[in-house]
Amino acid sequence: MKNFIRKLKRSQQCLSTATKSTAKASTDSKVEIVNEFLEFEEILKFFETKQVSKKENLLEEGQTCRYHYFVLNGLLRKFFINEKGIEQTTEFAVETWWLTDNIAYEHKLPTEFYIQALEKSQILYISQDNQEKLLKAFPKMERYFRFVYQRAYAAAQNPRKALFTIW
Repeated sequence: MKNFIRKLKRSQQCLSTATKSTAKASTDSKVEIVNEFLEFEEILKFFETKQVSKKENLLEEGQTCRYHYFVLNGLLRKFFINEKGIEQTTEFAVETWWLTDNIAYEHKLPTEFYIQALEKSQILYISQDNQEKLLKAFPKMERYFRFVYQRAYAAAQNPRKALFTIW
């Protein structure tokens, strides 16, 4: 009987330790989630939000490209008008995709493209100055934007295939 009581006490101690460990892990996990949420809220302060109507242009040929656009919902396209006056679409951006004229954005140059909503859309957008501030405040965002640019480059390499396979 004494043996049984000792084993029972040991198992209660183990259970108690396991319960405390699980509770701590759960608490740590929740604290981490709260911290990530608070950090995300801070990150969002670098962006602006905009509702865009169908056929509304965010960027037009000749304008300086000042923003990088992120599609929360809706659909954007980037296009140019060729010498015959025909619109030539070069890229699409669906939900959770980024779109800009990368060269014009990076060098603050006038663009040769249009960026237009193909349907009512909600977007986040960030200026180059705010993006630089964001990267200084949150260095891990450097890696995120590196992936964004890698995806954009890959999509430019083979746009039709990328639309169906990369993401």
